[in-house]
Amino acid sequence: MKTEHLILAAVMLSALFIRIPYVFQESVWNDETVYMWMGYRILENPLFVFSDHLATNSYGYTISIMTAVLSIVTSTFYASRIATMIAALAGIWFTYLLGKELTNEWGGLAAATLLSVNPFHAFFSVRSLTDVYLASAVSLFAYSATKFYKGGSGKLFGASFIITVLSKVAGILLIPVFFFIWGLRAIKDKSVDKESLSALVVAGGFILLLVLQNWLSFGSPLSFTPGRTSILLTGSIFTGDQSFYLNVVSSLYTLPLFLLSAVGIYFSFKDKKVLGTSLPFFVFFLWFSLIIGEKVPRYVLQTIPLVIVLAIYVVFRIVNELKLPPQSILIVLLLVPSMYAPLNDFVISKSDSYTGFIELGEVVSELDVTQNFSKIYAQSTRQIRAFSMIEYGPEEGKLYLVPKDLSEFENETNILVQLDIWEYTGPSWAYPLTQEKLNAILFQNFSILHIVEREIPTQDGPQNAPVGILLAKW
Repeated sequence: MKTEHLILAAVMLSALFIRIPYVFQESVWNDETVYMWMGYRILENPLFVFSDHLATNSYGYTISIMTAVLSIVTSTFYASRIATMIAALAGIWFTYLLGKELTNEWGGLAAATLLSVNPFHAFFSVRSLTDVYLASAVSLFAYSATKFYKGGSGKLFGASFIITVLSKVAGILLIPVFFFIWGLRAIKDKSVDKESLSALVVAGGFILLLVLQNWLSFGSPLSFTPGRTSILLTGSIFTGDQSFYLNVVSSLYTLPLFLLSAVGIYFSFKDKKVLGTSLPFFVFFLWFSLIIGEKVPRYVLQTIPLVIVLAIYVVFRIVNELKLPPQSILIVLLLVPSMYAPLNDFVISKSDSYTGFIELGEVVSELDVTQNFSKIYAQSTRQIRAFSMIEYGPEEGKLYLVPKDLSEFENETNILVQLDIWEYTGPSWAYPLTQEKLNAILFQNFSILHIVEREIPTQDGPQNAPVGILLAKW
């Protein structure tokens, strides 16, 4: 085995060991549980993959299908986390291939190493969200676009575009990039060969199916985010100005890599094979900076491997210009300590929030079996649905969001109510939950059935405290 392959194996194993301790953390975000639930439903009935649910939840096809497959051997919670970690590791490998294609073997190894220790990439490698799936798919798309422009496979180019869209709805932004790269090859070759035709058929056929699905399901061929478009454009919770992502480049990419990548973008207009990497970066970074009002760092996670590879490409050109040994490109690894140092603290800092939901959901399911509640109200409906497998009412189940006013419970009986300290969108009578508010709830003839305690940070250090509660009214 070549030395480079041994180093790549070491990089992949290191990336695995960095991430695997965090896969089993209990902390689970609201959005994660949607994909866990969809994975469970696909396992229960594979035809669920054709329902509107996956399309309306960010085109979460890849994560949901992988979760369903792994749920055969473990719980849906762990299946979803493991699936995401596998997708992240695949993305590191795709980034290696892209770096190698644009530079050399050493450049590929440097790219994979830098991505493996990037704190944001490592953090979202163990969160059951679509962002790391998109990041991995975009790296594959950039690699296949580069190969295609140089005369490579059209089927791979078209298939990588499909995988990108099915990883997260933002993948549709690559439609113009796909056709631009396709056109560049046709101009370069002064013809449209068999591979170019196959790329067009694969991607074009998929786009037609996508438009048809949107038309049949949502009444509009361009309805890619039904019910969420206005919120995304204007922002609702995590808002910021158009310079938001520029202000966080140091933590997202490191400033040296970002500045080098800007030079790489300049060179890409001279060395057109690099456009398969620079154009996706341009499209995603500008779209989420200028168009989308909701500003969340994970929305541009897919640009991290692109920035890394563009930066390494510039170093590669410098090494060649100075006629240095090809291994000299590894000088970029001097950035590894500064990237790795905050990684553990960053991941750990998020691990003690949004806990207790697995226990809450399981207890809700157990209580409903014995008590057969007429309705179940939850402050965190997505989490309770995922871990109790009780569906939303009234069509499929009996799970409802807690009402905005406590007085709405006055005429209700045989109900169960779930509250927690985490869901900040809860009504004022429930969040933040204080002893005074709990007393007011109990005054409405509620009884406490179960309390979930977890260790959480306080001013006096980590302490056990209630994080969730179940109350019943008979």
